[in-house]
Amino acid sequence: MDLSIIRQLIENLQDKQHIGVFLPIAKFHEIDVREIMQNVQYQWYVPVSNFDDRTMRFSKITPVTQVGSNAYGIPEPLSFDFIDPKMLDAIVVPMLVADKKGFRVGYGKGFYDAFLPNCRADCLRIGISYFPPIESISDVGRHDEPLHLCISPCATSDVKSGKFKKKILKNWCSTNCLFKFAASKHK
Repeated sequence: MDLSIIRQLIENLQDKQHIGVFLPIAKFHEIDVREIMQNVQYQWYVPVSNFDDRTMRFSKITPVTQVGSNAYGIPEPLSFDFIDPKMLDAIVVPMLVADKKGFRVGYGKGFYDAFLPNCRADCLRIGISYFPPIESISDVGRHDEPLHLCISPCATSDVKSGKFKKKILKNWCSTNCLFKFAASKHK
C-alpha cells in the first residue's frame, strides 16, 4: 500500500521543488515516505517539534543528515538547518484520516495546524493515510487547517478543486473510497 501512496505522491509533486515531509514514527505505523526522499531529486525539509511552546519548524535534510529520535520518539535531524516556512512549495502531512472538507485527524497536539498558516497560500498541503476519507469529522475547531489534497491507497481527492482520482487495489478498496470532496474554504 505504501507504494501506491508513494506513486500518487510523486504524481502530485512534479512541479514542486521545496517539500516538507514527515519522518515516520515506527510505533504509529505511519506511511514510510523515506523511499521517495532517496529516489526523487527535490529539496526536502523535515519537522522539528518544540513541545515546550507547541511550535514546529522545518529543517533541511539530505542523504547524509544524521537522524535520531527526540524524547517523544519522533525522528528528527541531530543538527538543524531551519528554513522560512514561505520556502515550502508543498508539505506532506501525516494523518489517521481526513474528511470530505480536507480536515484531518492526526495525533492531537496541533503542531501542523499551527504551522500551516505560516506557509505561502499556494503551498500544496497533502495528507497521506492508509484509510479513505470519511464523511465528516465532528470536532473540527477554529484552529484546524484543511488540506488541499488527500492521498490513500485507493484514491486521491483534491479538496481544492473537487477532483477525484480512483485507484483500485485488489482486495483492499471498497465503494467507500469512491466519493468526491466538497470544495473547502482555504486561503
